[in-house]
This record gives sequence, C-alpha cells and structure tokens, in this order.
Amino acid sequence: MWSLEQQKHRLATLFARAFAAPTADRVVGLARTGLRMAPGSGGSRLGGLPRLDDTTPWPTHGGEPLDPLAVIDVADLAETGPCDLPGLPSDVRFLNVFFLVDAPVLRWTADEPTSTWRIVPAGQRRSARPPRAPASARPGR
Repeated sequence: MWSLEQQKHRLATLFARAFAAPTADRVVGLARTGLRMAPGSGGSRLGGLPRLDDTTPWPTHGGEPLDPLAVIDVADLAETGPCDLPGLPSDVRFLNVFFLVDAPVLRWTADEPTSTWRIVPAGQRRSARPPRAPASARPGR
C-alpha cells in the first residue's frame, strides 16, 4: 500500500498536467487518508444498531427517527495514520451515521434541524448493549 505522501505526490503530478500550480496545490492539500471497511476487520460496520452514549437521544427529523447507516470506530482510523478529523474531541470513539430512508436528499449541514442525516459521536466506553431503536427506525442489515 502506498503511503499518503506517495499518493499526494502522484496526485500532484497528475493535477499539474491539468491545472495551474496554485489550483493543483490546493486540491492535493485536501487529500486525507481514507477508511476501507472490510468484513471481519476493526469495529466499523455498515448497518445494525448504532453505538450511542446512554444519555444521547436517537436523532430525528420532523419527529421521525433517523435510520442508522454505519458506525465508524475512530480507532480504525488511527490504524491508518494520525486521525486528523477537524474538531473531533479526544474522548470520541465512535461516529454513528444516520439518515432518513424516506428522504435521502442530503442537506449538507448536519447541524441544521432540517437535515435528513446526522453524524452522532459516542464516547470511548462501549455500551453493554446497543440502544433500543424506535419502533419506526429501520436498522440496516
């Protein structure tokens, strides 16, 4: 596997052919390490119930519970190199991704009350049992 620096160098070479140097530099500067989810590796997963803290309410949109899509274990991100997600508190272990199945149009600001998706952080401690999903929520399988 190529390191992030090697990949950035390849991107810089490619973008230099198509863009002016300042634009190519800005685009390459946005590159980050990605997470590849594979069966049986790490604590990240698609579908199933989220990992919420005991006091965290189930996220909703217009009174409808959002549907869980994925759980990202931040420890999995750290295995690929430094986890440089801006604004991520040090006590966060899981990022729970929710969306509204019946309205999959993304509104790009998760903090908006009208947003049909949310990323809900959870602490280091794993709950003994996953939270109980609202009756109308559809945990992915």
